[in-house]
Amino acid sequence: MAPIIATESPFRRMPVDMPRRQILYFDALRLSAEIAGVAFDRLHNLLTGITNRHDLLTDVTEQQEDKAVPAILDAYSIIDSVNRFRELLQVTPRLRHNSVFELFVRGTEDIRELRRIVQHLNNREVDRIAQEGWAALGTLTWLGPSVVPDGPPSSYILQPGTFYPGQWTYGAMIDTYSSLGESEIADISLTTAGLRVNLSTIIDKLRSIIRSLEGPLEEFAAGKERFRSDVLLIFALTPVQETGSIGDADAT
Repeated sequence: MAPIIATESPFRRMPVDMPRRQILYFDALRLSAEIAGVAFDRLHNLLTGITNRHDLLTDVTEQQEDKAVPAILDAYSIIDSVNRFRELLQVTPRLRHNSVFELFVRGTEDIRELRRIVQHLNNREVDRIAQEGWAALGTLTWLGPSVVPDGPPSSYILQPGTFYPGQWTYGAMIDTYSSLGESEIADISLTTAGLRVNLSTIIDKLRSIIRSLEGPLEEFAAGKERFRSDVLLIFALTPVQETGSIGDADAT
């Protein structure tokens, strides 16, 4: 997949006449977006690997101990990073609150609520989750290719944690008129406490808002000297060969 922030993006080369405070806001936005992008790519690759295991069809309840934790880790990394991005976006100075801005903020409201539920799990929240028959930290779902030629997509469910009797678990919605190519997956979603967030759609929204910000930023920075970013600095000490001792007239 293409990176969220391209190598030549103006987010990586800030103009030297931009105030330091403004630069820090843009840096925080860019890094939050890139963290979400990296996490989504890892999650997408992991779920694609699960989907491509055709032997899963012989045991649809096969345990996935080595996949569940990495998958939920990346899913919540996306949630945390996009939530941070949207919070920063709303307070970044000199940023136009146009229709693209408003659409992104409204379209990612569920991110804020889902994160709030998980970050503040307490007796009341856990009791509610237990009564409703949900999973502790949620369920991951996605669509994969059909198991028969030219058929509709298959719905996959990855349940981190205990799969107990009476649990409510819903897969991704299947459009019987649609299809997916071989090794293609779509609609990766995270459902927690009855709240579902489509991570694939969220990443698309993130790409769109980034592109809308890059245009004005590049226009402002055009023709100006720019700072570098993501720099590694190394300070090393090297021993010096002593040529004499204190009090030695020949010492240098």
